[in-house]
Amino acid sequence: MSDIATEMDALAARMDASDSQNAKEVGGYCLLKNQTQLCDGTQFSLRCLGTDCFCCVPDTRICIEKEGCLERNGYCLKQGGWTTCNREIDSYFCLGDKCACCRETECVRSSQCRNMGGYCYRQKADPSKQHICNGLMVSGGCGDSNCICCVPYSG
Repeated sequence: MSDIATEMDALAARMDASDSQNAKEVGGYCLLKNQTQLCDGTQFSLRCLGTDCFCCVPDTRICIEKEGCLERNGYCLKQGGWTTCNREIDSYFCLGDKCACCRETECVRSSQCRNMGGYCYRQKADPSKQHICNGLMVSGGCGDSNCICCVPYSG
């Protein structure tokens, strides 16, 4: 298929799926679920109107907050930015590759954790929702006894 035909198909799909303001806020556009091959970026099930649509964000560096992150006054960060979060990092509440929510919680990053270049996360009872620390785990650096300071390995 030619580049022009592909672009025309993508434009028609976008019109059919009717872009929502939510998709535009993250630089995305809406497509119909049966047109996933027209998305040249990251696909999210949120942000578009209708059950047969998805949001395509050309920039694969984008993280999108799920309701759970927003409800906890949080925002999403890519993995390299986790050490800028003074609250809890929770990878369950964001969409996107290596994204996590910096959210309000009882976990508060201490100066010790911050000075070591660490971030906080909460131990979870459900292992499928547990954050994986790729570094040194330091207990007592995040205020609450269920919170762990993770100092990422460099490199």
